[in-house]
Amino acid sequence: MPRLWAIKLTNELNQLAYDDDKKHKAQYLELQGGLADTIAKATRVPGSVADAPPGSQKFKDWLAGEDGRFYRQWMESLDRHGTKNYGSNTQPLYGYQSLVGLMQHSNAKYDDQFLYELGDDLIAAEKKQPGIYTEWGAGHDGIRADALDGLLGVMSKNPDAATAFFDPAGNGSGSDHRGNDHLKYLLNEREWPQHSTAAGPTVFTMDDPLNRTGLGAALEAAATGREPNSAGAAFGQHSEAQARVMQETITLLDKDGNGDTIPENLKVPLGRALADYTVDTHAILSGTEPSSPGGLSNINANGDESGITNSKHSLLRVMRGVSDAAYGTTPGGEPVLVYDLLYENERRYSAEYLSTARDAPAGQQSNVVGDWDNRARHVAEVYGSMTAIGSDMILDDRDTKIGNLNDQMRYTYHGVGGLFTQIPVVGDPVQRMVDAATYEYSKDVAQAAEDVAQSEDSAATTAGIDGTNALLDAWGDERGVSDSDAHKHAKGEAKQSFITGREDAYSALRTRK
Repeated sequence: MPRLWAIKLTNELNQLAYDDDKKHKAQYLELQGGLADTIAKATRVPGSVADAPPGSQKFKDWLAGEDGRFYRQWMESLDRHGTKNYGSNTQPLYGYQSLVGLMQHSNAKYDDQFLYELGDDLIAAEKKQPGIYTEWGAGHDGIRADALDGLLGVMSKNPDAATAFFDPAGNGSGSDHRGNDHLKYLLNEREWPQHSTAAGPTVFTMDDPLNRTGLGAALEAAATGREPNSAGAAFGQHSEAQARVMQETITLLDKDGNGDTIPENLKVPLGRALADYTVDTHAILSGTEPSSPGGLSNINANGDESGITNSKHSLLRVMRGVSDAAYGTTPGGEPVLVYDLLYENERRYSAEYLSTARDAPAGQQSNVVGDWDNRARHVAEVYGSMTAIGSDMILDDRDTKIGNLNDQMRYTYHGVGGLFTQIPVVGDPVQRMVDAATYEYSKDVAQAAEDVAQSEDSAATTAGIDGTNALLDAWGDERGVSDSDAHKHAKGEAKQSFITGREDAYSALRTRK
C-alpha cells in the first residue's frame, strides 16, 4: 500500500541523512519535504472540522463516497501500520512516529479534519499501547519519539485546526455535533512519555527536554488564532472558540489551586497567549464587567470580540506560573522574562484605558470625578496585582523570607517593549503616555518583596506604587489636568486600590504552599 512505503521511505531517508550518507543530508531532507507536501495535499477534506468533524454523519457520507476513497484507504492503512514497530526491540520505531516526523518537514498547511482524526488516532494508540511513544536509548535521528506532541507542533501551523481540536464545546451542530476532551486529557490526564535507557535489568528514566513543546505551540495557536510568536492583533479580538480554549486552559491548569506550577515548556507560549488577552485579564484583575471575582462558568461570548471570565485567583496563579520563564535577552544581554511581556501589555492597555476617560471643560473637572476615580482605581488594582506577581517570584517560599534576590530579580525595564511581537500598536496619545511613564518597574517589585519579607502587615504600606503614580502623572500631563482637584482625587483613590490588588494577589498566591 502507498501508506506503507511512505513510512518505509521516510525511515530509509533518515538513515541516509543521519548515518550512511551525511554529506548529502540536505538533499535527503529536501526529498522528505516534497513527500510531506504531497501528503498534505492528498489528505484534504471538504469543509471544516467546525462543520463536519470526523465521526459526524457529514464526514461519514463523504468518506463513503468516491471522493473520499483515497483518504479512507490512507487512514485504514495508518491504523494497521501506525502501531507497527519498524525498528528493533531495544530501539523501537513505530509507524506513527515516522509519519509525524515526515509531516514536520512540510511547508504546507495540513487539513484540519485530517489533523483532528490523526490526533484522535494517536491518543487512542497510546491508551491501547502505553509506552508506545517512549524514547529508548539514543532514539532515532530526525524523528521524535512522542508522535502526539510532534503532531501538535504541526497543528500549530493551522490555528483553526488547533482551535477546533481543543475547543471544549466540541464541533459540528445538531446530529453532527461531536464533543472532545483533548484539552483535559493533554493538560491533566496524560502520562507524558519519558526517555528510558536499559542497563542490564535496570531501566533509567528521565524527562524528555522537548516535553510539551508541541502542546504549548498548539495551545498558543488555538487560543489566539495565529501561529506561535506571530505579531499581536489589536487588543481584544478573539472568536468564541478561541476564548473557550483560553478559559478552559486556565481552569484546568489551576486545578486544586496549582496554577502556579506549570510545566516549563508551556510557560512561554501560554505567556504569549495570556498577553493576547490583556483586555480580559485587565477586566478580571480590576474587577470590572463582565468579569466576576469568583469567575463565570461561560465566556463572554461576543463574536470576534469574545473574552475569558475566569476567576481572579485562578488567573493570578496561572499568570504567576508562566511569569518566571526566560523569554529571551535584551541586546545588552539582560534576561527578559514572560513577566516583562505581561507587565508591558498591561501597562500599555492601562494607558489606553485611561485615555478614554471623559474630557472635562476648563474649570469643570468636578464633573468627571467619578469617571476618573473609577479608571484610576481599576488601573491601580491591576498594577498592584502585577507587582505582587513579580515580588512573589523573589520570595523564597511564599512566606516572609527573601530568597535568592540577586538571582531571581532579573527583570528588565520600560524599554523591553520593542522585544515583543505580541504588543499591539497604540495611538499617538497613548504612546506618549507610555513613553512619559518611563519607570524601572523592577524597583517596585523589589520594594514590595522587601516589604513583605520584613513586615507582618504589608497591607499597611504602599510599597511598589511608584510605577502606578508614574502612569497616572503621565495621564494627567497628557490631558493638561495634573494640578486639578479631580486628577489629584483620582490618584488618591488609586492608592487604596493598588494595595487591594496587591494584597488580593498575595492571598491567591499563598493558597498553595
